[in-house]
Amino acid sequence: MLSRRSILYGLQLVTASLSGYLLTRLVAYLWGTSQLAGAFEVAWSLPMLLITASGLNAMQAVTARYFSTLRNRDARNISDHLSSFLNLFSAITIVLSLLAIFFRHQIAVYAAPGLPPEMTALTADLIVILVPLTFFLGTSLFMGGVYVAFNVPITAEISLLLTRMASILAAVVLLIAGIGVSPEVLAWLLLGSGAISTLVSYRLARKQLGYKYRLTFTHAPAILSDIGPQSLAYIAVAILGQAIMVYYRSAFSLTATELIAAFSYAFMTTNTFSSIFGKISFFAMTSPSQEHFEKGNLDAYCRMIARNVGGYAAGSVLFSVVLFLLDDFVITVLFSGGRFDAASHAAVKGLFDILILSIPPTVLIWVLKVPSITGRYRLVAPVSEATTWIVLWILTVQPVVRQDPHLMVWLLTASFWLRVIVAILIVGAQISARRREVEVERNAAIM
Repeated sequence: MLSRRSILYGLQLVTASLSGYLLTRLVAYLWGTSQLAGAFEVAWSLPMLLITASGLNAMQAVTARYFSTLRNRDARNISDHLSSFLNLFSAITIVLSLLAIFFRHQIAVYAAPGLPPEMTALTADLIVILVPLTFFLGTSLFMGGVYVAFNVPITAEISLLLTRMASILAAVVLLIAGIGVSPEVLAWLLLGSGAISTLVSYRLARKQLGYKYRLTFTHAPAILSDIGPQSLAYIAVAILGQAIMVYYRSAFSLTATELIAAFSYAFMTTNTFSSIFGKISFFAMTSPSQEHFEKGNLDAYCRMIARNVGGYAAGSVLFSVVLFLLDDFVITVLFSGGRFDAASHAAVKGLFDILILSIPPTVLIWVLKVPSITGRYRLVAPVSEATTWIVLWILTVQPVVRQDPHLMVWLLTASFWLRVIVAILIVGAQISARRREVEVERNAAIM
């Protein structure tokens, strides 16, 4: 039976995912799978890549573990710890953003080499507008891990929800008033909404955690010492993952420019479904599972993991089957209208049918995320994930693969299944190691 916390997490994830769909739906309505849509999708993906590179989003699981421990040891100094953390990684974010703006033209050419010069110039202009979202959304997303650690039923998706919905509503008002919405206008709306969401996130942190911002780096060395290697490993993994998505769009732009947007639509749809299922488990089980693990209650810990893996695996497989059987209907309901024509439908369907198979493993990756990094072998999970991304990149750069978009997507789907298998093996090793530690502790207590 779902707990109250799970229900609250679920509601936030569903509404945030709905806002993500609505934004994608708006882009599909305005520009279909045209080059305008491709230019916008390339620029819109850059802030998330920079957020990942800064560490503010990639380390949610790591920060949840860190602040879970802090809650029991030094909760009174939460403001100092949190401010040190945010100041350190925000500084990194700002530097990365400035570099992205300076090299915007080179980024636009690399990310979508198949676009004509005028579309490349548009992409560069959109990058300048959207890159500041790296700071606004990055700090808000990071807070998601902190909320999890303190059992506060608020997710990082709140900031994304506010950013998307405010910009969507503003765009709809403009359309109703007969004012056209260009990619630049939508980008400015997203930037303004992102700034507002950051203010809201700060107010929530003050209310829920008693957090007061301080310009301090006092605990930065201790934080880096505790989570440094693991954080760097996960940042590297996340950067590789985001870089793979950039590479896929780049490759598709050389094959057929309409596939840039088609891939974004298909991947967003399947990833949204899997994130809803997987993140509910991630947010709901992190704190209680950590408590069982640290106290040595491994039987309860194993039962919790097994229950989540079994339940979410069965549910996601069933959902994927239904989704595959109703693929045409789903795409029509989600995207039809405006400039999303029959050609756009066909382009999305070809990729969507393959990516449906990635839903079960992606769900299980979320379920196993914290258990795989909890214990003695903290670096094994991120290193194995990084290896998977590198192998995928090596395979997809081969000319015979690069020229076949559908084969590239098949390999991407297979990589998710490989990551799940490795994660299960790692969790088993973590539990075995912890059992040995508990046995040693008990023997020492008896003596």
